[in-house]
Amino acid sequence: MTVRISSSVSESLKDLGASGWALVGGVDPKSDLSRLFDGLGTPTPSSLAGPAVDLLEAHDVEDARPRSLSAEVGLARFPWHTEGSHWPTPPRYFALRFVSGERAPPLLAPFDALELSADDLRLFRRSVFRVASPRGKFLTTILESRGRSIGDIVRFDRRVLQPATPDAWQATNRLGQVLEAHEPLAVDWEPGLVLIVDNWRVLHSREAVEGDRTLERVLLRA
Repeated sequence: MTVRISSSVSESLKDLGASGWALVGGVDPKSDLSRLFDGLGTPTPSSLAGPAVDLLEAHDVEDARPRSLSAEVGLARFPWHTEGSHWPTPPRYFALRFVSGERAPPLLAPFDALELSADDLRLFRRSVFRVASPRGKFLTTILESRGRSIGDIVRFDRRVLQPATPDAWQATNRLGQVLEAHEPLAVDWEPGLVLIVDNWRVLHSREAVEGDRTLERVLLRA
């Protein structure tokens, strides 16, 4: 896969708008990642009292933080999900930077690249799910319209979205089947590389990890 690497966040905006993700290169690995995104969004802690920049470390199930993805799957490939699915409005963007260890690639699945029928889209719009988290309890759908100026928001995470109606089970299984058959985009890490993802348009995962691996992550509200 040939990928264009931008020299700045502002230069990456065209790619981000066109495909839902972008790469920025030449970033000082010792710089504060949260200060890179002026004009794109506001860095927002993933937990209510947490830091602006998260350190994401690969762990076996036994050593993982409770309620984390690693606590469920360990070093195996992560399931597809939307970052911050438990937020009433998920963060618009997130950014990742490789720090150390094994370079297991992030995997991306732009929603508009999935092989979905009109019936699938209707199913995702009408199927209702419950979400309960420290940020509140609410009902949601996999595909939610936020008006003409914003468009649709995709929200998917089997751990977070609890089916509230019979067709919600069908919707979860159907999207899972489509993602299983989809050939994802894999991003190879390089020194100084930052990946920016439109979290409302692109689902993500990561390949299995065989050893240690640490990333930095920033969530951005916009």
